[in-house]
Amino acid sequence: MAKKAVNLSERPRGKNDNEARMIRRFMKKMKKYKILENYRDTLRFEKPSAKRRKEAKKRQKVLDKLKAEEKRYNEVDFDKLPTPKKKRKTRR
Repeated sequence: MAKKAVNLSERPRGKNDNEARMIRRFMKKMKKYKILENYRDTLRFEKPSAKRRKEAKKRQKVLDKLKAEEKRYNEVDFDKLPTPKKKRKTRR
């Protein structure tokens, strides 16, 4: 059940690189590999049915968002939108 181990480290990129930037990059990597999220999930037991329900809710939320965006796009009348202005040629 254990996933592949990820060893994260962050080194200064140049002589002007400071600690704050390195910490920011390190936190970005942690979010990318979902290290904290996986750790928190293993802290407490969650029933498989509850996991499925939670994931289904997430999927439905994404689908609802996409449907709303599609609806907004379909309501726009493209004939009434202003046309972009043409660039004028200048002599040199």
